[in-house]
Amino acid sequence: MNIKSRYFVLIFLILAFSCLTKGNQVIKNTEVNRSINKDTLVLLSYPLLKNTNEFVKHHTYSLAYSEKHEQAFWVQYTLFKDNIELPQVKRKNKFKADPKISSGSATLKDYKKSGYDRGHLAPCADFTFSEETMNESFFMSNMSPQNPSFNRGKWKTLESKTRKLALEHDSILVITGPVLHGTDSIFSIGEGVTIPNYFYKLIISLTSYKSVVYLMPNKKLTKEIDNYIISIDSLERFTNIDFLYPDSMCIDCNEESVINYYL
Repeated sequence: MNIKSRYFVLIFLILAFSCLTKGNQVIKNTEVNRSINKDTLVLLSYPLLKNTNEFVKHHTYSLAYSEKHEQAFWVQYTLFKDNIELPQVKRKNKFKADPKISSGSATLKDYKKSGYDRGHLAPCADFTFSEETMNESFFMSNMSPQNPSFNRGKWKTLESKTRKLALEHDSILVITGPVLHGTDSIFSIGEGVTIPNYFYKLIISLTSYKSVVYLMPNKKLTKEIDNYIISIDSLERFTNIDFLYPDSMCIDCNEESVINYYL
């Protein structure tokens, strides 16, 4: 590794592992600037798609917002074992518009009497290690209309499994969102909040560099969640979002290092 490369990696480590404080306890920053394979650059800094209206960075996660669909195309964050093991703050359910969305995010009124849950993309339970991080998870830009049976059923099961994977792997990258590609004729609630047919969650271990992808329909599910595992390539085609560098941009990349399912 040359001096320039070493400098780049050092800067990344400083940014990625910068910390918040909670009393005398250390909280690892969950915002990700770039995910690095230990041998090669494989993942994009952020998921890439052409029709993103606005890119927003919060303390705990980043998102690409769609004004057309009034929700995020994707939400990205890191989940650390150390943060999960910190004492949890009490959930307060303070749903609120996201002040960082310049065009205005969806509101509570959009979901009122709709029959759909305000489904977290980045779940509150992943951020209960401080008041600030927990409160940020309730921005309406982090919500998407979910069938109640789905949100409180298998999606909740997947969220719990994600936290277990963070405990097992020490740190994981999580990218999650609704499938909005090709949804021009899909129904909406409120002032144009699209009801997605599918939701996805891409989980990558930052220690083993293995991954797993789930694609789940927005309805009551009875099968075990592992029945909904797909490949990253399939997810990219289904969502029209790039999560990995195109082959032409990746020199000597070993993509198998980030697309193997967890054992």
